[in-house]
Amino acid sequence: MNTRTPTYLKFKINTFRIMEKLLTPRTLLKTETREHRNSIHLSKKELCLVIYASTLGELNSIQTLINKLLSRQENLKLILLTDHIENIESYKSKYPNSITFHYSEETFRVENILIKYTPKIFIISEIPARLHDAPCRLAYKTLQKIREHNCPIVVANGWLYHEKPSCRMDLIEKFLFSIDYLNCIDLFLVQSEETRNSLIKSGASPKRIHTTGNMKFDILNTSSEPENPIIDTNKRPTIVGGCVTNIDEQKLVIDAFYELTSKTKNALLIIAPRNPENTSRMEKLKSMIKERHLTYECRSNKKTNINAKTNVLILDTIGELTRFYAISDICYVGLNHNLIEPLNHSKPTIVTPGWDRAYPSYPVYELLIKTKNIIKCDSTNHTDLYIKFEQSLKEKKHTTNIKYPRKILGATKRNINLIESLI
Repeated sequence: MNTRTPTYLKFKINTFRIMEKLLTPRTLLKTETREHRNSIHLSKKELCLVIYASTLGELNSIQTLINKLLSRQENLKLILLTDHIENIESYKSKYPNSITFHYSEETFRVENILIKYTPKIFIISEIPARLHDAPCRLAYKTLQKIREHNCPIVVANGWLYHEKPSCRMDLIEKFLFSIDYLNCIDLFLVQSEETRNSLIKSGASPKRIHTTGNMKFDILNTSSEPENPIIDTNKRPTIVGGCVTNIDEQKLVIDAFYELTSKTKNALLIIAPRNPENTSRMEKLKSMIKERHLTYECRSNKKTNINAKTNVLILDTIGELTRFYAISDICYVGLNHNLIEPLNHSKPTIVTPGWDRAYPSYPVYELLIKTKNIIKCDSTNHTDLYIKFEQSLKEKKHTTNIKYPRKILGATKRNINLIESLI
């Protein structure tokens, strides 16, 4: 692996750094200098596996891969990077022996890691496979800094969002370093031929790109019973609405549930909005519940039994959704989110129309519709959703032993074989 930086690239890097410094607040520059200086005294270097996973969903998608790599290499320290600071506690809970950092695009944060640890491999989980392509932050200079340590870089379970840069500096960085970012990556392990072709069109070498499939399918029917989330539902008919992000969709689910309560008085809705740290969104959700004369409690304030008269439990914590799917009777999954989790607990799973092809969840959704493993409403009318709720509660059918065409399984094994041949 050639880690020498060509002269033309040094010029681009230095030019971009000057622009960054001109636009970076002085307080942040002082913090950068202080943190980097304070890291110099750290002890001898340890070998590590570095994973960049923007969200818990991205981390979960490659968990089997991570576990296999850790099991095959003794004394390999796991380092997790996330650009969402609210995910750190969940990451540490999932991997207690890991070191978890809030990733920031400032180079010094990566340099601090590399002072103490020698990276054996750097894995980007799903996104961004291209610079500033997805709703997360991973700067080119991070990859460039990793490459200086003769460390291979791999995109695992790769996917493209085709998003545009979110600000002017990102636009400039993309203009300067798009090809260089792609050239930093030694191996692209992607979910689809469409993704592969797009990367080739963007300038990535075809020899480095392999269509290995979606590793999320390999997780199906492998889950052990998760730890009970303490909440006692007292055998009440329980619906879990996971990743219900948009206000309109939250309204849809609450209205359908409200209609259900006219016939099923003791029904319980556990609703998990995305980004519970968004205070204004949470207040709107609470207002919608109160407007329908429903009572609610928040999971963050409730560590024991739910009041028998509580209609709605708001799951305003991070990393607990799968535990609540496991105790539900039926599940609803919000648009464009992970359908594998509730199915992994053999739960009847309901969706509404409107899923977006741009999301990596879409091929999963499309296949599950074709194989009739999920229940799809005919419209986004709340009465249609209420009918699906009522029918599913009456039938109490659980989806077990889900079988898919053999060709879509085995992505994890293919990824591991290719990564091991690289390292």
